Amino acid sequence: MHFALVSVCLCAAVLAPRIKLIAGESQENPNFLARPAIQSRELLKSESGSVEVSCTGESCDLIDVQHVSNVTTLVSRRDYGNSESAELHTVGPVTISFDSVFDVEPSASGCGYDFIELSRRNESAMKYCGVEPPPETEVDVDEQFNITWFSDGGKGGEGWSFYVTVRFPSPPPVPPWPPHLPPYPAAPPLETNGSTVIIQPSWYAMEHLSEAIANSYIVNIELYTDVSLTSDLSSVSKELSIIGLCEWRCTIDGAQAFQVLRVTGGGNLTLKNITLRNGLGGLGGALVVDGESSATILQSALLHNSADFGGAIYILDGTVTVEDTELSGNEAAQWGGMAFVERGELHLRGCIVEANTATKGAGFSATAAVIDVQGTSLESNSAVEQGGVYFFEQDGIEVTLRESVLRNNSATFGGVGRIQNLVTAVAEGCTFESNRAAAAAGGGGVFMISQNAALEVEGCWFHNSTAQSGGVTRFYGGKHIVQRAQSQP
Repeated sequence: MHFALVSVCLCAAVLAPRIKLIAGESQENPNFLARPAIQSRELLKSESGSVEVSCTGESCDLIDVQHVSNVTTLVSRRDYGNSESAELHTVGPVTISFDSVFDVEPSASGCGYDFIELSRRNESAMKYCGVEPPPETEVDVDEQFNITWFSDGGKGGEGWSFYVTVRFPSPPPVPPWPPHLPPYPAAPPLETNGSTVIIQPSWYAMEHLSEAIANSYIVNIELYTDVSLTSDLSSVSKELSIIGLCEWRCTIDGAQAFQVLRVTGGGNLTLKNITLRNGLGGLGGALVVDGESSATILQSALLHNSADFGGAIYILDGTVTVEDTELSGNEAAQWGGMAFVERGELHLRGCIVEANTATKGAGFSATAAVIDVQGTSLESNSAVEQGGVYFFEQDGIEVTLRESVLRNNSATFGGVGRIQNLVTAVAEGCTFESNRAAAAAGGGGVFMISQNAALEVEGCWFHNSTAQSGGVTRFYGGKHIVQRAQSQP
């Protein structure tokens, strides 16, 4: 008698889906017969890490290996076929669960004709037939489990099916965490390479990131995954760099519930190729730098963060330098939609500051601070009251704009800036275009200056900036110096 031999190998790594293997078919049981909604092998692999199915033998035409969720030895007849034989292998940690619909032809002496045989190393094989399915079986880590299917030349039953489900602990899957799964074990220990930590996609990425920040010996974090916060991260109080090595930028997401990063106690943080988004805080939604600390942000983005003061950044007695970075869609309920600086310094180089909002100072606001902006685009920022880009009213503030473009910014007073008291503002080689102030009286389409504030403008171009009154600038005291500037309606 000739038996067709089919060998199927299923190997699961990371989190494999629940995979159903089927033999036989039944007209009386259409739900058992119907092929499940299936994903392509390629999609399954991209979502699950590694799932392999292979077939060898002359009866491979009976095997569907194109869809991992439907590996089957079905033939076109009521029951499973004559002379079928298959060997299936799975590697743990998995759970094998047979479907309650189980019908394999028994013999008078037991499972002599047709049978399912389960075996593992160092244990005797167990055969099953009839209508009672095998019990659920757990396969340990790296253990191979074999399932043998055999039918002789006679007719059989309606067939069988089973599921392979990956168990934990196992190589952790990538986020998001399915809420219906049971609790996971504690995060494994942080793996370090000298002073560097590499954080790969895993359920524990946030815990590992927080632990690496807190570890005094770690000075470099290489991030290969996005991270969504479920609690506050540790504060940075040391020299530390976080480098994003994702395909685009790696995102640390505050989930509109948590402040993303805080640098304190003299710490010095460098971020590169990182997006900080959806942060939420009273002072600084994405980043707080205080206590004579500093931060450098390179080729990154701060997006859609919110706070009362400093929607994206709050600086207190600290220094922040931002280069080649987008700061957009941030919001402050009070002052400083993008940033609020209190007794500190903010330096922007080659940045995009766009669509930030606040009550005052949609771009930035400050007290006793130094603001230095070069080669930056500040566009479509809006303040409910004063300063579409910046608002300064306290003494001791120095703000400099160089070779920058300020376009389509708006406020009730001071479409670009509102300055007063002992504030000095300098604009050199800048373009001011289509900025507007909405106040019926005393607007100032670009600047509104009062009391002892000083404005110096050199080599700038003003175009199409409007106000109900005040035109480009509106003065209530203060002084201004304008050199080589051009203005067009």
